[in-house]
Amino acid sequence: MRLSVMMIPPRHRALASALLLAATLTGCAGPDAQAGTPRDAAGQSAGPAPTSTFRSRLPHDTSGTPTKGCRPDRPMPSQSMYQGMDLYGGDDVLQSVLQSIQEAGESRFPNSYAGTEIVQDRGEGAVYRVPDTEFDAFVTQTSGDVCLYLRDARFNAATLDALGKRIVADFAYWEGRGLKIRGVFFGGGRGEGLKLGVAPEDVAEARIELPKRYGAEIPILVEAQELAEAS
Repeated sequence: MRLSVMMIPPRHRALASALLLAATLTGCAGPDAQAGTPRDAAGQSAGPAPTSTFRSRLPHDTSGTPTKGCRPDRPMPSQSMYQGMDLYGGDDVLQSVLQSIQEAGESRFPNSYAGTEIVQDRGEGAVYRVPDTEFDAFVTQTSGDVCLYLRDARFNAATLDALGKRIVADFAYWEGRGLKIRGVFFGGGRGEGLKLGVAPEDVAEARIELPKRYGAEIPILVEAQELAEAS
């Protein structure tokens, strides 16, 4: 939640470049020569046709239960372009609300809270939790005029963190078996399982051996992680 801007993922960059080129070409034409401008029977311009913005073409996840701040007419964050990538202005109020929810979730509602997420291009957020009426009421009250979506999680953050600490305590055990664990990702997720980074050559083995030791009730999401080079 420290980020004040968000860069568009690589899969969207080609679309961003295409839209920027289209906007440039349109701007070079006169108002009556702009493609897509509707005309009446006399050939006069009937006003500009509706246009779609880059933001409107991004996937928008509206799953879950929205708070009252999720109004269709609410203002969107400022938007700018830098080296072919879209940047969006930060929202201090949104970040402050999510920080308060995270702190209360970890201290007062550990059986429910799983994590939070910011959707930078729309100035909204998501709260992942094991459904709980008391925590939901707290989130709804705390959100105020901020748009948040409450989404279901399979596991709370406390449960996943406890498993993560077990694995960290076993680092020497796994090293002795030749399995190189590079990182355990604690908290702040969607409550789907525990994310774990291992050496690329150990991914297949880790996906087999870790559930044998820790059980299969909580998914251990193993990803390849290169060893960071010393600077």
